[in-house]
Amino acid sequence: GYTTPSIYQLVAICYALNIKEGPSYFTKNFQKPALLNDIGQKKVAEYEMDLIASRRYQPDAEEPAEIDYIMMPVSELPVSAGLGAFLEGEMFQQIQVPASSVPAGAEFGIYVSGDSMEPRYHNGQIVWVKRCEELECGDIGIFVYDDCGYLKKYDEHTPDKSQAEFLTDSYGVVHNQPVLVSLNTKYSPILISPEQRFEVVGKVLN
Repeated sequence: GYTTPSIYQLVAICYALNIKEGPSYFTKNFQKPALLNDIGQKKVAEYEMDLIASRRYQPDAEEPAEIDYIMMPVSELPVSAGLGAFLEGEMFQQIQVPASSVPAGAEFGIYVSGDSMEPRYHNGQIVWVKRCEELECGDIGIFVYDDCGYLKKYDEHTPDKSQAEFLTDSYGVVHNQPVLVSLNTKYSPILISPEQRFEVVGKVLN
């Protein structure tokens, strides 16, 4: 036949089945005298504490999420090192990093050196780069200028008269002069001379 469980049995069943709302339904929601008087509510609360103290009905602990790792090439030389050597294949090493830390599309990483891009990028941090030859104003990129590597924000401005002739194409159009800007205002912008080698290596994705 069928039997009606006592309040103690019902609370125990709730804990055994990990129904967290069950005990609180009696201890918090039922405050009306017609359902449980003060003594009844106190007994439910006491029994709830007994069950908790027994540690027999604890909810299953959540398993820690597994971390996926991938191998990525990272330059052994920081971006501020001279001679643009960080671009050479033999200067890269494969390191294991959490996949979630690498933005989609990144092709290689490079270490930051110095504080010129504070507060966004810090000394020793890895920035992840996607190779490209052109950037939009405001993009953060990796550059080679006069055989030195730079991590900077790309910008452009109208050249002065001394530079305009070098930036004028065969159609007579004067192009803007590239400027490399540090995020740290302690450092002055670097005006790119058209007479020096300048190369966009890639766009920083993080």
